[in-house]
Amino acid sequence: MSRRQRKKTSTRTKEKKQACNKLKGLWWKLALGLIVLLIAGAFFAYNRVIAFLHSDDFRKDVSAQVGAELGSEGEFGDFKWDGLSAKNDSFTSTGEGAISSIDAKDISLDVKLDYFKRDKFRLKNVNVSTVNAELDLRKEFLKFKREKKEKGFLESLLPDEVELLDAEIGDLSATVQTDSGEYTISGVNVQTVKSDDSYKAVIKNGIVNLPYSFLKTARLEEGEIVQLDEEIYVKDAKLQIFDSGSITLNGVVDLSPRARHLYDMEGKLSGLKCKDVFPDDWHRHLTGKVRGGFKIKPFQGTIPRMHGWLEIQNGTLQALPILNKVSYYLAEPKYRTLHFEKFDCKFEKFKDQIHLHEITLTSRELVKIEGHLHIEGENLDGLFNVGVPASYLSRIPGAKNRVFKPGKDQLLWTKVKIGGTFDDVTEDLSDKLLNAATQEMIERALSMGGEVVSPETIKKLMEGGGNVKESLDKVLKGEKGVLEGGVDTAKGLLEGITGSNKKEKDKDNEEKKEGEKKDGGLIPDLPKIPLPFF
Repeated sequence: MSRRQRKKTSTRTKEKKQACNKLKGLWWKLALGLIVLLIAGAFFAYNRVIAFLHSDDFRKDVSAQVGAELGSEGEFGDFKWDGLSAKNDSFTSTGEGAISSIDAKDISLDVKLDYFKRDKFRLKNVNVSTVNAELDLRKEFLKFKREKKEKGFLESLLPDEVELLDAEIGDLSATVQTDSGEYTISGVNVQTVKSDDSYKAVIKNGIVNLPYSFLKTARLEEGEIVQLDEEIYVKDAKLQIFDSGSITLNGVVDLSPRARHLYDMEGKLSGLKCKDVFPDDWHRHLTGKVRGGFKIKPFQGTIPRMHGWLEIQNGTLQALPILNKVSYYLAEPKYRTLHFEKFDCKFEKFKDQIHLHEITLTSRELVKIEGHLHIEGENLDGLFNVGVPASYLSRIPGAKNRVFKPGKDQLLWTKVKIGGTFDDVTEDLSDKLLNAATQEMIERALSMGGEVVSPETIKKLMEGGGNVKESLDKVLKGEKGVLEGGVDTAKGLLEGITGSNKKEKDKDNEEKKEGEKKDGGLIPDLPKIPLPFF
C-alpha cells in the first residue's frame, strides 16, 4: 500500500472514531433525558394521583363502587389526607336487597400505587373502629352496574377501581334475618387479607345470639371465614356454650341467586352437661356428660333441618315416674336410680318436630332399652324394646311367659309403646302386666280344681271385675308393695272365685272350718298357700 493510501485510511479511521465518540455522548444525553422525563412524568402522575385522591371525585367514585358491590346506596364521609394515607369518619349504606344497611365509623387506610399496573387503586392497612350491619337473607343479594363517565386523557391514565388488600374491624355487630329466625353477633374482631382470588378473614371474640329454645347464646372464641366468589366457607369456628361446652363449626354458604342461599354446615359438641341440653324439667332426672355431632342443611326452601347424634357418658337417670313404676313392678329399688354405661341416639329436628332413633340405653344387670321416639310439639309417639334380667321378672305373675320373651344379651324382652304428652306420658306396659298377672293368677286358681272354680265362675269374675283387677291395679301403680299387694291380690282373687257377698263368704268360712277339722279343707288358710309367683 502506498503512503498516500495509508494516510487516507488513517484519516477515515480517525473520523469513524470521532463519529462513535459523538454518538456515545448523544446516547448518554438521550438516556439522561429519558430518565429526567420519566421522573418528571412520575412526579406529574403522582401529583395528578394525589390531586385526584384528595378531590371529592375520588370520594364519590369510591362511594359509588362500594355501593354497587353491596347493592345499595353508599356514601363515605370526607377524607382527610396525609400523602397517600387517609382518615374518614364514616361510611353508610342502605338498600332493599339482602344487605339492608351498613354503618361504619372511624376509618383509616393507605393507598398503594403501582405505576406499571394502573388498573386499580389498592387499599392496605385499612382499619375500621366499629361496623353495624343488618342483613336479610330472605331477600336476594343485589349488585349494581356502575355508570362509566367520560374522562380526559390524563384522567384516563388513572385507575377507576379500588381493591382491598387487607383490613381490620375492631368491633363488628350484625343482625341477620332468616326463615328460621333472627341471628345476631356483637363485639366480633375481624382481620381479613386478600389471597389470590379470595379473601380470608380471622374472627375472634364476641357474642352470638341464636333463635333456638335449647341454645340462645354462644361466645365466639375464634374461627376462619373464606370468601371465594359467591361462596362463604366457615373453617373451625369455635364457640363456647353454657358453662363448659363448646361447638366447632365447618361448612359452606352459597350466596348466588341460583343457589337461593344454600348452606351445608356441620359441627361437633363437647364438654356439655345434661342440664345444658335437656329441658328444665329433666334437670333433676338426668345427669352426665354430653357429646355429639350434627349437620344442618336447608329443607323446604331455606328452613334448616338438623340431624346428628348424641351420647351421654357416666350418666344417671332417676326420679322418673316410669322408673318408680318399674321399681314397684319388680320390687327392686335399684330401678329408681339408673346408673348407665351408655346412652346414645341419633336425631333429626325440623321446625317443632324431633325424631330420636337408634336409641340405646344400657344399665349393667338392670335394663337395656332400644327404640325410637317422635316428638311433635308436646306430643309423644315412641316404641321401645325393653330388656330385663329374668330374675327380677319372676316377682310379677305372668311377666316371664306372657309379656317378656327370651332375647339377646341373656335378657327377657318386651315392646313398650309411649304416647301422650310431656305432662302426661302414657305407656302400655302397665296394662300388659296387669292382664298377664290376672290371667296367670286365674290359671293358678283353676289349677286347684273343684266346682267352686268352674269356668262359669271365672267368667263372671272377669266380667264383674271383683277385687282382682282393683287389687292388681293398686299393685302395678305402686300404691302397694309387690309382696304386700300380692297377698291382697291373691286374696281378692280367691274371694271373687268363692263368692263376693257376705252371706256366701260366711258360708264358705264355715265350710272351711269344718273342713279343717276333718282333712284340712279344700282351700286352706292364705298364709299356708304357696305363692311362687310372688
